[in-house]
Amino acid sequence: LIREWKDDGTTCRRRPFVTLTYAQSLDGKIAIHQQSEEEKEEEEEEEENGAKQKGPSSNLVLSGPDSLLMTHGLRSIHDAILVGGSTLLVDNPRLSNRLWGSRQHQQQQQQHQPIPVVLDTNLQSVTKLGALRKAKNILVCCSHEAATNVDVSVDDDKNKFTAIPCNTTNDGTLDLRDVLLRLYERGIRSVMVEGGAQVLTSFVTTNNNDDDNDHHHHQPLVDCVCVTISPKLIGQANGIPSIHNIPSIAHPYVNLANNDNGGRFISLGDDCVFLCRQQQ
Repeated sequence: LIREWKDDGTTCRRRPFVTLTYAQSLDGKIAIHQQSEEEKEEEEEEEENGAKQKGPSSNLVLSGPDSLLMTHGLRSIHDAILVGGSTLLVDNPRLSNRLWGSRQHQQQQQQHQPIPVVLDTNLQSVTKLGALRKAKNILVCCSHEAATNVDVSVDDDKNKFTAIPCNTTNDGTLDLRDVLLRLYERGIRSVMVEGGAQVLTSFVTTNNNDDDNDHHHHQPLVDCVCVTISPKLIGQANGIPSIHNIPSIAHPYVNLANNDNGGRFISLGDDCVFLCRQQQ
């Protein structure tokens, strides 16, 4: 179904087709905090002073085997898979299709591998991970300033990556519309966004730019949503919500489960998968 939506030609914008997909617990958590008591005290003090919440998350396994296979199947029909720098650094994912099209599932002639894309504004995460990085041949979207400082003399396959300079917003984060444009210019026509929580939230909430008269800047960035809901509870204390700070009024993603956008729930093993398409 997603393949049909992706290829039907209705998304006539100068950007790739974007599928937002992730797994969450029954109480809406995508990961958990792992912090020392000292880090927790520092975070509480920062929150009291109005600072943004910090702290690493763990690589939390939520998907069952059936929904995990589905996720790899989705990777096989997208040109690229995108995550944030924090997810790369903390989880060190391979960002590849290892299950769909394997010997156990020979209905696929070969395993299509999506291009790994990482959002890392200052190249801090990819630099810290260095040769330990499991994802290979990655594209790293970063600021123009960071891209000019890349050490091109490094010719180590384990450290090698391609820096893609992108515009930044007033708050210093990457401009997602420009990120998608740069990927589109590289021939990438579909992107699967997997996380982490801040990246998911940014894609969902970036839908308006009052300083730009281009009507394309008033369109949502996400074309399809695929959420795996696991029958597990994480709890409020350590749980990180999958998406947060969504405006409650007049938001284009509020009413997703209806016939107009193909909203439906599908059972896969012990999990439940919600699938829908953004109205055009």
